[in-house]
Amino acid sequence: MGDQLKPQFDVSYVEKKAHNEQRIRTIILMVLKAVHEVAGCSCRVCVEFKYVSGYYVVVHGVKQDQKFADAVKKKMQEYVAADLPVKGVALRTKDAILKAQKDGDVKQERLLNYFPTSKVFYQDLDGFRAFFVDTLLDRTGEVEYFDLIPYRGGLLLKLPDENGDPAPEGKYHSEKLFAMQREGEEFAYKTGMDSLSDLNDAICAEEAGQTILMQEAYFEKQICDAANEVIRRKSRFVLLAGPSSSGKTTTTYRLAIQLKTYGYEPQVISADDYFKPRGQFSFLPDGTVDYESINAVDTKLFNEDMLKLLAGEEVEIPTFNFVTQEREYRGKKIALGEKKIIIIEGIHCLNPAFSEKIPEESKTRIYLSAVTPLNLNDHSPISTSDCRLLRRIVRDNRTRGTSASETLAMWPGVRMGEKEYIFPYQDLADMMINTTLVYELAVLKLYAGPLLFAIRRDDPQFKEARRLLRFLEYILPLGPDPIPRTSIIREFIGGSLIDIS
Repeated sequence: MGDQLKPQFDVSYVEKKAHNEQRIRTIILMVLKAVHEVAGCSCRVCVEFKYVSGYYVVVHGVKQDQKFADAVKKKMQEYVAADLPVKGVALRTKDAILKAQKDGDVKQERLLNYFPTSKVFYQDLDGFRAFFVDTLLDRTGEVEYFDLIPYRGGLLLKLPDENGDPAPEGKYHSEKLFAMQREGEEFAYKTGMDSLSDLNDAICAEEAGQTILMQEAYFEKQICDAANEVIRRKSRFVLLAGPSSSGKTTTTYRLAIQLKTYGYEPQVISADDYFKPRGQFSFLPDGTVDYESINAVDTKLFNEDMLKLLAGEEVEIPTFNFVTQEREYRGKKIALGEKKIIIIEGIHCLNPAFSEKIPEESKTRIYLSAVTPLNLNDHSPISTSDCRLLRRIVRDNRTRGTSASETLAMWPGVRMGEKEYIFPYQDLADMMINTTLVYELAVLKLYAGPLLFAIRRDDPQFKEARRLLRFLEYILPLGPDPIPRTSIIREFIGGSLIDIS
């Protein structure tokens, strides 16, 4: 649904987002310095992954209890009260490598070996230095809020929202999402692929093929687990949701294929086909149709059709025509036989209002999330939303002729829609599937790089394009030839055997 949005460039949103990211990086720098002072320089601080409205942090070699969290937090509060300056310091790359060696920072040392320039900019906070790809705030006094609490053997770093305020307490926790992310991290660690340097090393050693096979096998295992769960629960309906470019289409068809191997007859339905017809739309302030809202979906008709199927009736499923903005009936009739399973995919599928009339015992909810376990270094996890954005830039250009600038312009609207209509319901899922492949960034670089370079300096999207290009500088390119034609990344770069029309 978010895929239908037109460009809605909002300067205030982009500026607010950029400022918030600077704030978050500044807070992380404060955490690093505070741990260094509280526990000593021998402690390794790992910002493992973004977790809902914060980050999951592990400090190795220290008991991360309330006493430790309070001591680190107190130090950080002192930095804010002192309003310390944060300064960019240029080091020669070879000197930065020596610093990483001295600090015992293996990930940083390996990352710098792939650094494309002769100088590296570190961020200095009162004599403590750490490397960040992007800029930070000028002073610690600009930080309005943060919190640090013990959580699952590590620490949960609570971060502010775009306005610098605390997020609602419930938005800091998602047990199912946490479990999925930890599982992905553990798999990456076991297979030696938990940092960007690991991926680069594999490409240099011409071992990327092995990495691709392992990742594809891991994704296939998740699909098999999902199919087995659907069968165990004796579900008649599978409701599959996820944010933009999380790979809903390929995952849906891969799940359908897996169910077929067990002797079932899956039937795929897109929730988009139940959009209300023209004349019943709600609109955004700029006059475009608000396809993101649950109100754009004819939930009454959808539930009526699904109940008819459960009652043994044959139902003709509509097709929504986005050109005419009308609902059409083209003879697509289905019925629920003994081995039939209906798979419905769409961003609202986890919203209780979407399937409120369907009995709970007859449905399984699945949430897709593209969360990469890769980090640049110990304190710089790679942004999940950036990975999805690169996917979308490539796919929209290939399938719709949309420029990278247009995709970047519509992205703020997509993200706001996700926060309102998707993320609040993710914990209602019965299971989650991680759709990220650790090697995909090296492939996306080949396709997204030229599209981003095409954005000119006078374009409002130029700064964002350059930010993404700076990030891509650290990744070696990988050609698509070894990638199976059933891979989820083929949904974005093309060449898929799966019907994703």
